[in-house]
Amino acid sequence: MNTVTRQKNEKSPWLSVYGATKAALQSFIASVNIELKKSWSVNQILEVSPGHIDGTSFSGGETDLDSVMPLAKEILKNLEEKNDLFIPGYEETYKDVLRRSQEDFRAEGERLYEYKKSRL
Repeated sequence: MNTVTRQKNEKSPWLSVYGATKAALQSFIASVNIELKKSWSVNQILEVSPGHIDGTSFSGGETDLDSVMPLAKEILKNLEEKNDLFIPGYEETYKDVLRRSQEDFRAEGERLYEYKKSRL
């Protein structure tokens, strides 16, 4: 299992190198999974691609295990189901962002730029 944030699909200000690294990691995971499958391996990598995760210390707060436990259980469920990609909150958050990015990545990049700038 490897964690790749959604940043790789979002053209985002101030995070260009970070986003490029995540995109490369996603491509690497997909390639390794193909190689594993073609070599008849039962193993594969689960790409977990979250955005913000409540209950973690990533935002400067304390880690709250009770808050992250539902996500941990979803990750384990996806591992057991042999999925190769899990995007927590896809329907609620990322589906529209990815749609807008595919329709006009420049406009979406500018929208994200202004959003992140306003949060500084």
